[in-house]
Amino acid sequence: MRFTASLRPVSPSPELSGEAALVERFVDIVEALVAGGSGLSRDDAIVAGHLVRIVKIGRRMLRDLADDDGDQQFPLTRQYLDSYSSLVYLLDPVPADDNRFDQYLKDSLVAELDLLRSAEPSTETERRLIAELDRALSTAGIAADEVPGRRKIGWPSAEVRMRAVGPGAYLAYRSGSNAVHGTWIDLLRAHLAVGEDGSFSSRLEPERFRPEVLRRFVRLGVPVIRLATSDAATHAALDDLAARTGVA
Repeated sequence: MRFTASLRPVSPSPELSGEAALVERFVDIVEALVAGGSGLSRDDAIVAGHLVRIVKIGRRMLRDLADDDGDQQFPLTRQYLDSYSSLVYLLDPVPADDNRFDQYLKDSLVAELDLLRSAEPSTETERRLIAELDRALSTAGIAADEVPGRRKIGWPSAEVRMRAVGPGAYLAYRSGSNAVHGTWIDLLRAHLAVGEDGSFSSRLEPERFRPEVLRRFVRLGVPVIRLATSDAATHAALDDLAARTGVA
C-alpha cells in the first residue's frame, strides 16, 4: 500500500515563522497521508504507525517552540530519526521474499521478551505488561519462541539505518542520545553553566531553541515521506519544502 494525501491549503500560525512554518507544513502533509486510515494490513499498519508518530513528534516540537522552550528538541530528534530510519529500511524496494517487516517486529519485541522470561509476575502492573506483550505478539502474528536473540534477527543497527537516512542523521541521532541518557555532554549543553574559574552552577532557564533542528526535521524527512506515497501532488509539495530548506 502507498499512502495518498488529501492536501489542504495551509496558512502557518502567525506566531510561527521561518523554520517553524516549514515544520508545520511538513507535518500537515504527513498527517494528510494517514488521516482516516483504516482496514490496514499488518505491514501497512507499521508504516502508518510511524507516520502518525512523526506527526505527533512534529506537533510536540512546535509546542515546545510556542512555549519559548527548546529543552525537548534533542530527545525529539532521536525519536523522529528512529521512525525515519525504520521507514527508509522498510519502504526501500526489496525482493518479494524479504522479511524485514518481521525483522522489525522481532527487534521491537526481543527486549521485552528477555525481561519477562527472567521475571515472575506478582503485581497487577506486571500482569498488565504481560498482557500487552501477548497482544503485541498476537497482532504481529509472531510466537514468542520465534523471536531469537537480537544478533540473529537481522534488523540493522541504528548507525546503519541513520546512514541510510542522509548526511548528518547519525550525528543528530547521537545528540539526541546524549539528551535521552543525560550524558555529561547534555548536562554541559543544557543544564549547567561553567564559570571563568572552571566552577559549575545550575542553569534552570530553558535551553534556547535551535532553528537548525527544525530545518533538519524537514530536510531529512522529505525523502523518507516520498517513499510512502506515489501521489504526484504530495511529491510536488514535498519538493517545494525541500527547496525552501535550501537543499535541492
